[in-house]
Amino acid sequence: MKNDTITNDILKQLTRIADAFDTLNVMYGLNDTPASTVEHNIEPQTLEPVEEPAPTTSTHDDLKAACLSAVRDDVSNKSKLKALLSEYGANKAIDVPVDKLAEVIGKINAGEY
Repeated sequence: MKNDTITNDILKQLTRIADAFDTLNVMYGLNDTPASTVEHNIEPQTLEPVEEPAPTTSTHDDLKAACLSAVRDDVSNKSKLKALLSEYGANKAIDVPVDKLAEVIGKINAGEY
């Protein structure tokens, strides 16, 4: 809908520019037939929707960064994080399944470990 409004505004401006050129052409005797009297068969085109970029996925590096941040906040979080990782069958951040990374990072960021 917004694109239709923009297209209509552009079309109006182009028509005004064409009318201004017609006026100049008639004033200087360059053209006896103004362009505004000429039939134009221009059909409006529909714009293709723009694809949204895919949501960013979490990586093991993101998980490592979240773990480091939690440990830097409080060293006692290290054992809690180890327990959280073990819930996902992992001894290290790299061992967490890729499909569970966002979930684990969400828990760490929320302090649910």
